[in-house]
Amino acid sequence: MDMLKKISKWIIIVAVLFLGAFAYFFVDYIDYKNQSAPILMYHGIGYGSVEDWDDMLIGTKLFEKQIKYLSDRDYKIISVEELAERLRNNQSITKYVAITFDDGYENNYTDAFPILKKYKANGTIYLIRNAIGTSGYLNDQQIREMLKYGMKIGSHTMSHTDLTTISSDLYQREITGSKMILGQRFLDVVIESISYPNGMYN
Repeated sequence: MDMLKKISKWIIIVAVLFLGAFAYFFVDYIDYKNQSAPILMYHGIGYGSVEDWDDMLIGTKLFEKQIKYLSDRDYKIISVEELAERLRNNQSITKYVAITFDDGYENNYTDAFPILKKYKANGTIYLIRNAIGTSGYLNDQQIREMLKYGMKIGSHTMSHTDLTTISSDLYQREITGSKMILGQRFLDVVIESISYPNGMYN
C-alpha cells in the first residue's frame, strides 16, 4: 500500500510538472504567434525560361493571385523596414505580411510594381549595387519611382558574392560599401537591412 501511495505521489508530481511545462511553452508559443509575421521572398516576376531563372521566377498572374489572396483577407502587405518599426514600437503585427524581392530585377518594376500599387501593397527590394542599370536589372529612374511610392530598398551587397568565402576586408567592402553608396545615390535613403547573397552567412 505504501508503495502504491509513493507511486501515485510521483505520478501526480510528474503530471503537475508536465502540465506546468506545457502551459509555459503554450503561453510562449502564443506570445511568439502574436509577435511574428510571415516574410515572403521573391526574385523575378514575369515570364521566362525555367533554366535561365533556376526556379527563381513566378508568373505575373500567379504573383497577382497571391497578393490578391492576402488583400482579400485583410492582410496588410508591407516592407521589412515597416515591420521592424512596428515591432520596435510594440505595435500589433497581426495580419501583417512583409514581402521582399532579391537582386533588383527590372521585372520587379514592369510586372510586380503595378500589382503592388493596385492592391496598395508595399515591400523591400534588395539591390545588388553593381547590377543597377545593367541589362535585366532596375535602373535609377525606376528605383526612384518605386521609392516615391513608398517601397523600401535594402542592400544585397556590392556584387552578390558569397560572404562566407571572402576575407574580412572584402566583406566589409561588400556590406558597408553597398550601404553607403545606395544611401548616397538615392536621395540619402537610409539602408536599414541587408539580404545575404544566396542566404549564406557565418
